[in-house]
Amino acid sequence: MPSAPRAYKTYATGDDVAGVLAIPAGEYVVGIAAFAATGVATGTLQVAANTPAPIPDGGTIELSPPFDPSNNGDGTLIGPVNITFTDVTGFVVEVVV
Repeated sequence: MPSAPRAYKTYATGDDVAGVLAIPAGEYVVGIAAFAATGVATGTLQVAANTPAPIPDGGTIELSPPFDPSNNGDGTLIGPVNITFTDVTGFVVEVVV
């Protein structure tokens, strides 16, 4: 039996972001990007309880969790999961629902 169609969804925000984005159960994270403005303290991006990844002053970080071919090609980072942003100027998180 063919699987149900999948839809992409994007979470995004801007300006002086600090906080936690809670990805709901059953959503597959396929991309994360965060941006730090020039002249701002080094930002961080933390997935679940993993070590925070630094985002240099004026820089960008992009993460692409690997795809799982046995699961309709969806990502391997599956909600519920929290993604914490500190001292970033914006972020984008793409999911498959």
